[in-house]
Parts: sequence; C-alpha cells; structure tokens
Amino acid sequence: MRSPSARDCFRLSRAALFLSALLAILPPAVLAQNPGGALRGLVQDTSGGRVPAAKIIVQAAESSLQREVSSDSRGEFRIDGLLPGTYRVKVQANGFAEADSNVKITVSSALEVTVTLNPQTVEQSITLDTDGPGSITTQPIDTSSAVHQTIITSQDLDSLPLAVRSFANIAYLAPGTEPVEPSDPTKARITAVSTGAAPV
Repeated sequence: MRSPSARDCFRLSRAALFLSALLAILPPAVLAQNPGGALRGLVQDTSGGRVPAAKIIVQAAESSLQREVSSDSRGEFRIDGLLPGTYRVKVQANGFAEADSNVKITVSSALEVTVTLNPQTVEQSITLDTDGPGSITTQPIDTSSAVHQTIITSQDLDSLPLAVRSFANIAYLAPGTEPVEPSDPTKARITAVSTGAAPV
C-alpha cells in the first residue's frame, strides 16, 4: 500500500474546504426557503409596566386563519409559522381597553411590536326619580281646585330648618296653613291647625 502523494493530500484538503464552505452557506439558504414569518412583541400599560396573561389574537386579512396566544409573566409573546400577508392583531387584558392594529408579515422575518394598553373606562349611570313628589319648595300650587293638598317628603324634613319637629310645625310648611288657638281653655297646650280656614 502506497502512501498518499502530495497531490492526493491537496485534493483532499480542497474537497474538505469546499465541504466546509458549503455547510457554512447551507443554513441561510435553507432558512430562505422557509415561507413563514413570526410576530413577537411586548404588552405593557401606559406607565411601561408589563401586562402578563394578555390575550393576543391574530386574524389573517385574506383568509380565515386565526391564531391565539397569551403573554407570559414578562408580558412577552411570540407567534411563529405565519404566512406572509396582512394580519389584524387584537390584544385583550382584564382591566384594560382592547387594542387592535394591522401588521404585515414578510417571508422569513420576525416582526417586533410593542402594545400599550389603556385603562378600561368605567361607565357610571345616575337614575333620577322624576316621578316622585320632589320637595315642597318645588311643588306647584293648584289654584283651580278647592282641595288643598301638600306632600312633605323626608327630603324636606332633612333639609328645612325646624325649631321643633312636631306635627304642627311640619303642618305649617303647607301653603295656606296657620295656627289656631283652641276654643276650650282646658286644652291650652294643644295647638290646632287651620288649612284654608278649616281647622284640622
């Protein structure tokens, strides 16, 4: 068995060098053949704090393809294997208003986005009771009727100053009401109330 010549050694080293160069070039070429892209990003609040467990929904504009993931404990997320095209991205989280936007995914690339969520507005409603009697100060006086009537509400008793909260003092709040001295001298401590000149 003869030992390899210098010429054979040169050929072997050239082949090894070519193979090494081919292996170094091959991964990018294989990667370029991958038609998918990726979307990765960060979900944060308006102060820059990370928002974990946010729901990220990606919907393709040209098809019914939809993907859904959640942000991790650092507020980060990643969706791989997206075909090139335009996608609608929606981000939802408890206590925050939904955010949405369109993004474009290209071949063999990872698009990075930062989503800032605004606090959810709290809707408050106030119901006004317009059917109630209201205050004695706002009730109209019916001048077309011979019947005198007045409704004194708990709001009146709370807001109007009364020296003594007796029946007579409360009755005097009604229009046309006035005190009448009793005709029986033995009942001097009892005050009668007259409404429309008729004692009550």
